[in-house]
Amino acid sequence: RENIPTFHVMAQFTTPLVKNVLILDSEGERILCKYYETDERKTLEAQHAYEKAIHQKTSKSSARSEADIIIFEHGISVFIHVGDVAFFVTGSVHENEMVLEAILNGLVDSLARIFKDNVEKRMLIENMDILYLTIDEIIDHG
Repeated sequence: RENIPTFHVMAQFTTPLVKNVLILDSEGERILCKYYETDERKTLEAQHAYEKAIHQKTSKSSARSEADIIIFEHGISVFIHVGDVAFFVTGSVHENEMVLEAILNGLVDSLARIFKDNVEKRMLIENMDILYLTIDEIIDHG
């Protein structure tokens, strides 16, 4: 038997894990994407293919005022479209989608407050440092 501290074993079963956070523009192009260690997409090519596929799957969705949930490529993704930007938070199929939705809503609400409800592609690109900091404060290493 492995010598694993008890607190670490418990954390595996109680701490929600995020696989990735994606912020894509209306064309499915990357504004900011963070892939964490739990995500199986390790190469840039695999990540871009995933981003294109999830954009294609969700671009016609009406998730404009509330988040929507899909099961996609062995994960649960919650997403919302805000203006010309789509936000995604993905966890494993075993994650609680309500927790993932709370993370997504926390991110979008935080950015709306920071940017005075002006959450759009241009604003996010011009303030990339704030965008990274906000995500890092909400999600700690996935």
